[in-house]
Amino acid sequence: EIERGKRQLEQSMEERESLYQEIRHRVKNNLQVVASLLNLQADEADDPVVSELFKNARRRVLAIAFVHEELYSRGSLHSIDLSEYVARLSILIRQTLDPDGSISFALDSDDLHLSVERAVPFALIVNEVLANAYQHAFPDGECRSGEKRTVAFTLKADDAGAIVAEIVDNGCGIPPAENRRRTTLGLTLIDALAAQ
Repeated sequence: EIERGKRQLEQSMEERESLYQEIRHRVKNNLQVVASLLNLQADEADDPVVSELFKNARRRVLAIAFVHEELYSRGSLHSIDLSEYVARLSILIRQTLDPDGSISFALDSDDLHLSVERAVPFALIVNEVLANAYQHAFPDGECRSGEKRTVAFTLKADDAGAIVAEIVDNGCGIPPAENRRRTTLGLTLIDALAAQ
């Protein structure tokens, strides 16, 4: 009886695991469909500002989709590998915001993993900060003319075990807080998500 109960429990666990993987896979696929629809809408928009808004929304959706894809492809239901995730997300951002490769990117990361609950807010923060660096750090080539333009991302664990993400560029810099009172959606998202 005990052995039979144990086998039934193991079978039930396997079925649950398989179902959970299938759900993650479907979520990933659905997010990819939403991203494709946003991309089509961006192409249809006559106004470049509206088109850019759709592209920004697409990048945010893909940042979340990549979390689910990482979980599905690795077979892990509980955490993602941050180094691999950031590397993959940075490729998407560079392809869309720096297609000619004029800005170099460097990633330095410890072997870190993040729980599913924290992975999505983290993914959106990384998306916003990297996109901001690529979009605004080097306006019209004003800064660092002749010098290689760079964006560097560092992921380390501190002494308390907290994950510290640092994104640095050698661009113009952002204006002081008093000069940037008009808060963008990206900065609002970063503040709200960081609180999570």
